[in-house]
Amino acid sequence: MSTQPSTRIPAEEYLARERQSKSKSEFHQGEVFAIGGASQNRNLIVVNVLTELRSQLRVGTRSASMIF
Repeated sequence: MSTQPSTRIPAEEYLARERQSKSKSEFHQGEVFAIGGASQNRNLIVVNVLTELRSQLRVGTRSASMIF
């Protein structure tokens, strides 16, 4: 359990901060939590892997539309 005091902010303040921020965060009941972001390179890798998997499934007996 955290011993740090909880600081709550209004949603409007969170949105203003989020627009200016380079990193992303999540807002829940007045509290802000940092979240990890994906880089453009990571996203490209994911797309390429999924594309290849879908291509391989089409060759097999299962339809890719059943998975994705």
